[in-house]
Amino acid sequence: MVLVALVGGGCAAKWAYRQGEEAATQGEWDLAVARYTRALEKDPDNIGYKIALENARIQASRYHYDEAKKHLAAKDPERAAEELEIASNYDPSNRSVADDLLLVRQQILERERERSERDHYEEMKAEAEAARVPLPVLSPRSPVP
Repeated sequence: MVLVALVGGGCAAKWAYRQGEEAATQGEWDLAVARYTRALEKDPDNIGYKIALENARIQASRYHYDEAKKHLAAKDPERAAEELEIASNYDPSNRSVADDLLLVRQQILERERERSERDHYEEMKAEAEAARVPLPVLSPRSPVP
């Protein structure tokens, strides 16, 4: 029974590794990371699986970093922040991703602050218009001096 379990675990690890290789050749780095992670869980001592997983993580991080740049160019900082967070999770040692994520978060906060100020200004403007007292009109026929 123990031998069957070990052989079955090894086959599952090889199968997951092959699926990871297939995903990597197609450029599906998120899927490759998931498959390599599964292979490494089944066979934690396999150095080849560890190397493949680390490479896939770096490639996935680069992919999401490039996607974040595209979203920044399209003036969509919220989506860019999401992509940068994913890239940072895959490769926490990448300082450029962490720095860009900090800048994008500051940009989002600044945009929200400006939006809040604009909304407050519009509210004040509406209140002032609502409270406006009509000007008195003098009648030319009035005998009162």
